[in-house]
Amino acid sequence: RKYINFNLRRNLEFRYHLKPMWYLFASLLAVNIYTNLDSVMLGIINGNDAVGIYSIASKVKWILLSVVTSVSLVLLPRLSFYSNKYDETKFNNILRKSSTIIFMISIPLTIFFMIKAKESIL
Repeated sequence: RKYINFNLRRNLEFRYHLKPMWYLFASLLAVNIYTNLDSVMLGIINGNDAVGIYSIASKVKWILLSVVTSVSLVLLPRLSFYSNKYDETKFNNILRKSSTIIFMISIPLTIFFMIKAKESIL
């Protein structure tokens, strides 16, 4: 029998992890500045009304994008399983079904928001 030792190490070396964590922090900071800079620039150029309309439209876009992303994240393990098993028929079947579902959801929503854009934002 083997037992697992749950004792914590006393001499943790944080300096070993600081450099990789700094790269991760810097990249996350750069992405955050990049994604939020458009609202700041729009506020400087056009004012608060334009920022309000843009931020609502941006939130709607992120909601729709998160639906598609969540479907993809759910299907990724099963697709990788079939890819590793070299089962191309099941892989293509799931890919075809998921693409159909995504299109059945996204195309009507896109048409709806194109027609009702003004009412849905205001």
